[in-house]
Amino acid sequence: MTNNDEQLNNATAEPVVTANEQTADLPTAEEPAVEQANTYVRRKRVDRALNVAIWVAIAVLIVLVILRLFVFTNIRIVGESMSDTYNAGDVVTVNKTAAIKRGAVAVFYSKDVDNKFLAMFASPEDSAEGGKYEKYIKRVVAVAGDKLWVERADGNDMYRVVIETPDGTQLREDYYKRGKTVVSERLICNDSAVAVTGIGKVLSETSRDNPFVVSEGHFFAMGDNRLNSCDSRSFGEIPVSRLFGIVIN
Repeated sequence: MTNNDEQLNNATAEPVVTANEQTADLPTAEEPAVEQANTYVRRKRVDRALNVAIWVAIAVLIVLVILRLFVFTNIRIVGESMSDTYNAGDVVTVNKTAAIKRGAVAVFYSKDVDNKFLAMFASPEDSAEGGKYEKYIKRVVAVAGDKLWVERADGNDMYRVVIETPDGTQLREDYYKRGKTVVSERLICNDSAVAVTGIGKVLSETSRDNPFVVSEGHFFAMGDNRLNSCDSRSFGEIPVSRLFGIVIN
């Protein structure tokens, strides 16, 4: 065998590699671009989800602020005029959009308020007793058109307020205290207290034949603790325009 034959055999013994096999394990020019595109799409999805979450949170916050300012708010009870339905220090939730009705517990301003929106941001001093935006919490016992008078309760020395609706129906006050204990009648005073605070100047001269009639656009309210409450018996009927809201709990 000649040297040329040996060289030929050695040359043909080496594996033959095609062009496709040479590039099979090498990254193509398209692969980095595809990976970048996928990363971009994922990032866009995350950004979109974050944007949605942020806008949802903002919308919820706006709704809560609106509800807090214009619909619901909390009021802390001061004084004992509503005991023991509500006692001093209790916190109640008030619906500012609710309407007046008999038997409801109302929160109302003690004086006429020119701007109720500004009153929402009143300082503690202005909201305190005697302040510009002082509030009372009392039971609505009568509404426009109702008649009220005072008479002696049957079988004892106490008095009670009689409420008669425009259709002639006489109402008994059936209030539910906490614990669902029913109080069928709220007696207002005994003989010794008649001239002091029990009946009050507004109802002092009333009778079945000479009742107090609640005016249009007004309501008559009294504290559940009748023996210790400054209410409509003393300062008269309340304009509905002074209503702050109705207690819902």
